[in-house]
Amino acid sequence: MFKLIWILLLTTNAFAFDIKKPITLDIGLGTWLENYGQTQATRDGETNGFEFNPYLSLATQYNLYKDSILIPEAGYIFQRTSESISRNQFFLRADIAYPLNKYLRVRLGSSFMVLMTSGEGGEDTLDNGDSTETYYIPDERKTAYNQTLDLALEALVDKMSYKLQGYIYSFNEEDDRMYSLSLSINYMIPFREIVK
Repeated sequence: MFKLIWILLLTTNAFAFDIKKPITLDIGLGTWLENYGQTQATRDGETNGFEFNPYLSLATQYNLYKDSILIPEAGYIFQRTSESISRNQFFLRADIAYPLNKYLRVRLGSSFMVLMTSGEGGEDTLDNGDSTETYYIPDERKTAYNQTLDLALEALVDKMSYKLQGYIYSFNEEDDRMYSLSLSINYMIPFREIVK
């Protein structure tokens, strides 16, 4: 599916842009809400809600066809540790932004996620419906790679942007589909101020 989307995008005039002329350099700070409302967070069966999992990102913006903008971005979600398991996550993202008006735009894109998980080993028994299930804690570093389909709504005020972004994991496989969210504040520095 992704191959078909990329072929269609690459063969349109939408990608006729001048990569030598970035508009802004964006520095972002946000919080990552992994599998929001879908993962059991307590032994009582409550699912995860809002958590502060900070991340930093760096992006640039390039003019595309007409009013659309290409926004490549790289980011790091700070290490999270729970139940003897540590997780580090990096992402590379490319979004295309379309303005709805002067202060609001939507973004559609894709992210390549790299999740590194490590633990001290062992096992943990947790409730699973009417019974219990034994879950194993990893004793070595494991790395998972995921491609996501992303959709965002972004408010623009002066040199700041405020973004709510959703990430769909396994978007073409209904049984495996998961959702994550991020909230971020981004400072947009015009390149003409950086390079004079």
